[in-house]
Amino acid sequence: MIIKTGNNNFDEEDMHKLESILSLDYLKPIQTSESKKKAHTAVIVLTPLLYIFAVFGLVSKNYTLFTVEIVLAVFFTAWLIWYYTLGKKTQENLQNIIANALEKGKNIQLSEEGISADAFYKYEDIETVIIYEPFYFWITKEKKLIIMKINPAKEENIRSILDKHQNITIIKTDKPFNVYKYLKDRP
Repeated sequence: MIIKTGNNNFDEEDMHKLESILSLDYLKPIQTSESKKKAHTAVIVLTPLLYIFAVFGLVSKNYTLFTVEIVLAVFFTAWLIWYYTLGKKTQENLQNIIANALEKGKNIQLSEEGISADAFYKYEDIETVIIYEPFYFWITKEKKLIIMKINPAKEENIRSILDKHQNITIIKTDKPFNVYKYLKDRP
């Protein structure tokens, strides 16, 4: 039996939901990209000002003001260093993962032997399937990600295939999750 998912067309709402999950935006309050830019600009501008205010607090012998300002300034400085060294790189890596996974998910065929996406993956090569309706996240043992959008009519057939393979961990969730933790190498 071959199940063709056909063209896995991800509409704008699907893309937004997937990007939110895969870029870890589920951890943050909902923000538009414009408000993110404004918040980032505010941190960049306010950080040096906090150091200046801390000096004024020290000169005026207001040690409480000095302590608060210097702690905030150090925190913002540490965040900026993290963002420009690790955060940006992590975000770019996640965007590449998203693009690759969506590209693989466009034309997928499932058979009794495995999944045909960008390559053929036997079910023995699949480590985890995360079901976040209507999406199925297939994670291989090589930590590759394939995203499928499943319509309800074909879901029963796919579930029956998955039930036959005990080596696949099936996780069903209705809450956004960190797919990145499944993709990084585990000991």
